[in-house]
Amino acid sequence: MGQVYRTTKQIIDTFHSQQTSGFDNVVMVEFPRAGLYSVGFVTKPVEGEVREKAGANFVNVFIPSTPLPTNGLLVICREDDLIRLDMSVADGMKLIISGGAIVPPRGTSTPKLPPSSLAN
Repeated sequence: MGQVYRTTKQIIDTFHSQQTSGFDNVVMVEFPRAGLYSVGFVTKPVEGEVREKAGANFVNVFIPSTPLPTNGLLVICREDDLIRLDMSVADGMKLIISGGAIVPPRGTSTPKLPPSSLAN
């Protein structure tokens, strides 16, 4: 019971910190299959045992569900496979919660698709 409490408290403290939202930036990742993309949030680079087994240049990406972004999936992605978006985390949340009905204004740069999607 103590471990569950400590883990839950750590998660809550991370996402309610005044210094950070817990997310680094908004990304698109090819998920759930090739040719389809989901919007997610980079939480942090992969560390510990996962980094040892997966190797360098992997990041943790949280893909929230619509319309309740507190549910979602954690995917571990290669840094090179991410399409980084210029939108803020708040705008990314609006996009997800609205199911795509609220689309933030376009950023200053055009994201490039990873090479794997260009082959199709």
